Amino acid sequence: MRDRRVVALTPVECLLLPSVWLMRHNTANIWTRIRHYLDKKIPTKKQLFKEFVMSKRWLDHRNQVLMDILASANPVNWTTEHDVPYSIRMEEMIE
Repeated sequence: MRDRRVVALTPVECLLLPSVWLMRHNTANIWTRIRHYLDKKIPTKKQLFKEFVMSKRWLDHRNQVLMDILASANPVNWTTEHDVPYSIRMEEMIE
């Protein structure tokens, strides 16, 4: 549990025991099972960093694709006066 933080809602007391003592009093191999479970469930610093880098790369790629799409979009409005209904244009000509 080096370089780890534990957050609890209630007060917690920690008891630090040498692993040698735990292995001597390892009834039913329980401490080995607990350690194996924790090693399997808690990711290592290397795994956390790798996941961080992958998510950062994904965000950068997603933003780049979005910017490419927006940059290639043609913002020009091709609407002309001929798109306005003829009756409305006639009213404006009369006035």
